[in-house]
Amino acid sequence: MDNAHTTTVEEVYAFFSVNESTGLSLDQVRKQRDRFGPNGKKCCMRIE
Repeated sequence: MDNAHTTTVEEVYAFFSVNESTGLSLDQVRKQRDRFGPNGKKCCMRIE
């Protein structure tokens, strides 16, 4: 996402295909991780 600092919250939701109330499904998390790579921080939950 280019110029993320100038993007509205609604545009971010649309870009990542996420619902504000429910968040990402596990399938969406897998697809986003494949597309953008893992988070920079280590997480306590592992998604296979």
